[in-house]
Amino acid sequence: MLDKNHIKIKQISLHRIGSKANLEGVELSDRPIVLEEDLAELLKCYFLLPFKKGDDYFEFCHPSALEQNEVYASVSAIFDAAPAAAPEGEPAGGEETEWQGLFHEQSRRLAKYLYEQSQYPNIKRGEFYVVYFQGCGLFSETVDAVGLFKSENKDTFIRVEQVAGQFSIESETGININRLDKGCLIFRTKREEGYVVSVIDNTNKGEAKYWVENFLCVRRKRDAGAQTQQFVSLCKDFVEQLPPEVDKVSKVCMMNRVMDGLKEQPVVDVQQLAGTAFGRELADGQFQAFKRDFERTHEVAFEPTFQSKPESVKRRAMGSMSVIRLDDHFDIHLHGGEHCIERGYDETRDMYYYKLFYRKEK
Repeated sequence: MLDKNHIKIKQISLHRIGSKANLEGVELSDRPIVLEEDLAELLKCYFLLPFKKGDDYFEFCHPSALEQNEVYASVSAIFDAAPAAAPEGEPAGGEETEWQGLFHEQSRRLAKYLYEQSQYPNIKRGEFYVVYFQGCGLFSETVDAVGLFKSENKDTFIRVEQVAGQFSIESETGININRLDKGCLIFRTKREEGYVVSVIDNTNKGEAKYWVENFLCVRRKRDAGAQTQQFVSLCKDFVEQLPPEVDKVSKVCMMNRVMDGLKEQPVVDVQQLAGTAFGRELADGQFQAFKRDFERTHEVAFEPTFQSKPESVKRRAMGSMSVIRLDDHFDIHLHGGEHCIERGYDETRDMYYYKLFYRKEK
């Protein structure tokens, strides 16, 4: 997740948008919102906590020219006009008020455009937030970001009050700050490539794809880091679906060979690494078919070779795959050394066992 302690909400505008198919219209506010400090902290949690480090990153695109992407154009105008952050304790410069007006006008433009893309009757009426963040950590740099968020689902809350010795119970309908429906963060970097964009869509079912495809018009990034992350995800999904006859040690060792190959080979040959990691028979048969399904389902395309960026994928990306859990007594963490472990069955005890070989304890 992003470190919200170092991030500041610089500006926020709010509008309300319905389904154009149902002629619900769009309600545009006249001016930005002024936030109290406590509320700003709550909103940072609501907006930022769903975003996780290691998530896939996207970039804006357009069939004709990148500049014709409406969201890209509006966000670029906001970034171009944004004043430099004032030193701590000093007032902002004279450009501040002018930029606030431009920011709000671009937020209205984005709200109108989102309404034009809301062409499905099942789209729910909701609040649309446009937020400017300062101090976002991305990779090894700190950058500004524009956030676009839409809340569609409302929860019912119970409020209990005490008045003159009596208790009263009332219900209210509001937004659950622990559940963000739709959101994206556009980081102020790699502009010529369509920026670096992180996307959340927790209501992405059928017609709800309008957020990613129609409104944002983004695609997964194709740089070395993204390709490396996607390849790890492909291999992990492939190994996880292998039949039970392939034991856990073999699966862990397969993923270890994938990670080692990514670290050792600056240019990865997909088929060659798959053969090394999974064995030639699996690599030429099941893996190829699984890769085609993965590319279609996740809308990615793997080149036969790609530049590896292993530092963008931590070993924790393997998650529980590196751990063998034995009943309620033992966990075995494997990070290689498959030749030093044997699995067997003891008929006398009617139990399975692992035999480990090592030279010294550490």
